[in-house]
Amino acid sequence: MAEGALIQISGVTQQLEHMALRAFELRQRVIAHNIANVDSVGFRPLRVNFEEQLGPLRAAIEAQDSPDRIAALAAQVRPEVETEDATATPFATPGENLDEQLVALTKNTLDYEAMLTVVSRLGGLRRLAISGS
Repeated sequence: MAEGALIQISGVTQQLEHMALRAFELRQRVIAHNIANVDSVGFRPLRVNFEEQLGPLRAAIEAQDSPDRIAALAAQVRPEVETEDATATPFATPGENLDEQLVALTKNTLDYEAMLTVVSRLGGLRRLAISGS
């Protein structure tokens, strides 16, 4: 692979790292919103659509598509807030779904912390590669 292609892929990787962190932050706010409304009869919980959007990008990477195609697909990925399941029935009783939301909050917190660790270590590797020490 040409050096220019590696630099382009590295830029996409950094773009996705930052986007993933923003998705975790957005998901934290969405879950907090869901918890705040858990007593609202008829409320439909929200969710963040992010991982689902990564499918075409993963397929392009696995197929070893060109760096330009991978960069174009990465640019299309955007975390979005949507209703959890449009076909699901809204909350019928106060407090319904609270346990699920608390589990989602805990999972998101752990995933966010893991992602921060990965990004920090990758940054350390980049600094090492640049400085040589």
